[in-house]
Amino acid sequence: MNKKYTDTVWQKFGEENPFYGVLSDQKYSTENITEESKKQFFQSGYDYVEKLIEKIKKYIDPEFSAENTVDFGCGLGRLVIPLSKFSRHVTGIDVSDAMIKKAAEFCRTQSISNVSFVKSDDTLSRLTGEYDFIHSFIVFQHIPVKRGEIIFKSLLQHLKVGGVGVLHFTYAHDYKPKYVLNFIKEYIPLVSCLINYFKKRDLNAVAAEMNPYNINRLLIMLQKDHVSDIHLEYTDHGHELGVILFFKKDR
Repeated sequence: MNKKYTDTVWQKFGEENPFYGVLSDQKYSTENITEESKKQFFQSGYDYVEKLIEKIKKYIDPEFSAENTVDFGCGLGRLVIPLSKFSRHVTGIDVSDAMIKKAAEFCRTQSISNVSFVKSDDTLSRLTGEYDFIHSFIVFQHIPVKRGEIIFKSLLQHLKVGGVGVLHFTYAHDYKPKYVLNFIKEYIPLVSCLINYFKKRDLNAVAAEMNPYNINRLLIMLQKDHVSDIHLEYTDHGHELGVILFFKKDR
């Protein structure tokens, strides 16, 4: 799938179905979302970040603290907001202008001033300087592999020596019918429209593609970038198998 289409999909999610675009639970879809479910959405971010910091200190760096943090694929700021409590400054990166605009609004309403947002591209050309924490969760899976690997390398280039990275990738589908259905939905538009019709959704409702990465290639990139210690944690989101890579850049 070409990158222009991928970017268009996420721009449309940001405009029409932003909460569901971040967490694919029907209670977060535009037609169902309530003030209570919005609170649950953002609370899930706080819960995630609290556990994240605990795991970093347990497996990677007991003295971990972050001055400058990057959250790649920040969406509505679900994780940027709680990360801002642990870091002096947080930069959220997203390909969707609509998502960035909404994330900035949510931060303003909570008087959070130590955050900024930049538009993403394949080389992260708008990201400047070095960071001591780079993070991404349930994002790379939606990016075509070749493109995602370029972004992965770019993120590593911005990680300072002694900095910590926590990045999530999917690597396999748990069963073949799921893979076939995803392929059909992505590459045969008429079938995708029919699925939307029977689910009583907009016929042109977009679907987020799922991409399995070669974990060996990612590990090679980490080793070449002077990462010697790494902790892996498995994930299974709707039969999409993945890993969270926890690591520290040695030199």
